[in-house]
Amino acid sequence: MGTTATFQNDFNNSDFAVLNRIVPSGSTRPVQFNGTVISQLQQVSAPSVAGGTVFFYSPGGILIGGTSVFDVGNLALTTSDLAYDAASGAFDTSGSYVFQPVTVPGSQVVVSAGAQLNATVDGSYIALVAPSVVNNGTIDVNGSAALVAADAATITFAPNGLFDIEVNSGTSATGAVAANNGTITGPAAVTAGNFFHRVYMVAVPKNDAITMAIGAGSSLGFDIAGAVDEIGNTIILSAGHDVVGGNLPSAAPSAGGGSGTASIVGGDGTFTSAVLARATDTINLEANSAAGLDFAGNATLYATGVNSSITANAGSIASFGGSLLFSASVDGTNANPNAQAGGVALRAHDGGAVVLGGDVELSAVGVGAPSMLVGTTSGSGTGGTVLLEALNGGEISFETGLVIDAGGIGGEPSEAGIGGGSGFGGSVTLISSGTTGSLIDLGADLMISADGSGAFGTGCVSCTIDGGSAVGGTVALQALGTGNAILVGGLTTLSADASSGAGQINASGSATGGSVAFSAVNGGSMTLLDATATASAFGGSNFGTVAGNATGGLISMTASGTGIGGVGIAGDLTLQADAFGGSGTAVGSGGG
Repeated sequence: MGTTATFQNDFNNSDFAVLNRIVPSGSTRPVQFNGTVISQLQQVSAPSVAGGTVFFYSPGGILIGGTSVFDVGNLALTTSDLAYDAASGAFDTSGSYVFQPVTVPGSQVVVSAGAQLNATVDGSYIALVAPSVVNNGTIDVNGSAALVAADAATITFAPNGLFDIEVNSGTSATGAVAANNGTITGPAAVTAGNFFHRVYMVAVPKNDAITMAIGAGSSLGFDIAGAVDEIGNTIILSAGHDVVGGNLPSAAPSAGGGSGTASIVGGDGTFTSAVLARATDTINLEANSAAGLDFAGNATLYATGVNSSITANAGSIASFGGSLLFSASVDGTNANPNAQAGGVALRAHDGGAVVLGGDVELSAVGVGAPSMLVGTTSGSGTGGTVLLEALNGGEISFETGLVIDAGGIGGEPSEAGIGGGSGFGGSVTLISSGTTGSLIDLGADLMISADGSGAFGTGCVSCTIDGGSAVGGTVALQALGTGNAILVGGLTTLSADASSGAGQINASGSATGGSVAFSAVNGGSMTLLDATATASAFGGSNFGTVAGNATGGLISMTASGTGIGGVGIAGDLTLQADAFGGSGTAVGSGGG
């Protein structure tokens, strides 16, 4: 198609919606647009204005060529047919559209570089729905845009922009099934008018691992003047999850998916609105050039896998203008009660810089699931890993505070007669190393927890241990090599404590403190204000037999090797690695 196609209402109707079904002979072939598509509303006493709703369906794929221009009210491009009522002409139910299972597995909707998709009416939408969706062009919408990689989905295009996107069947495509290398933008929302602007990217797998890719040069989000308005303007990146009411409220994978996982990867790009991302696998964002990675608003990133990271490589900056929450925490489920958290990292390598302008929270907490079956033990929780790494002249700087939690929390029983879950702390490392000039610099407080917490038992007769055991994790601050440093301008609070759960009938769990280490080696330097470090252990009390034992952990402070450096504490220093056995609180019960 290389000409102009115009869609209009007649004067008897104030609006219209049309479904164009393009089914070529040999329906596995894609169709291509190279011209102009216009949809507008005619008015009796005024010029025509953009409006109406236009859907294009073609089973073999849709390619929007680089010379194409769409000026429409609302637009959907899809390789899924829609349920169509021949009597009424409707193909939706109260704004809810059922995109039926594709007939060509792996079919694509691709917007080429240079193409322009415009929907300028306030509250409008543009949607791409197919097993594979790619935007290399420019999508300009005064409302919400949705890129959905799935074989079948039900989408409710709410007029206020807060969509429901339910994937009924995960994508048959593999690899990078949802990709943006272009621009998705539009005016910022005016929330007083009850319009919310969103960029939705959704990808749900079948049984193969898939990726959502934000390519180098991408620009996502609305006018930057609305960057701080997180309610009105947000980018939703959903790898493996459904969208409900314009949000990602659940960590549960989409019911329409299979056994595969979905990850998010990103290169140099700009995010002009707040970002909310959730993935059933890892999230890895990387700045590789002077263009850098720029988040103008708050960023909230929920990953699941072991190795999620934000990295700035040589000559690049990863910049966060608002707050950052980066989490690989995991909650146990009925099917998998033992929770092993994943890992998150901030890395600045080879002169690259990670710059954080707002509050930062890094989380890798494992929380065991409660047991609901009498005579069993609730799930264990094991903390994951958190790493801050400044390497070979890299710099990670925080204008405000940093909170890190890699705790492990045992599941709490849901009723009587169940054992408490055990908790095992994870690992947190801050390291400045390599060639000279590596720096981790905090302008305010540093708070790190790698605690293990066992849950109380509710009287499990058949359990060897009623209250959950606990083991503290490890916390390490390392400045290694001449000219490499860690600076903290506020209070430093580090803990690798262990607290086991109380027992009602059988023994309480034991508690073993973890370790905290400060190391400045071969000219590396560490400068702290006031510092507190604990690796204590607290045994659980007991109401029937034996309370929990407790063993304190280890705290070390090392300055060694060649060069001028060391560990400097400008204020107070408090170190505790004590142990407190549990109390027997009933006649016949013993202390720990």
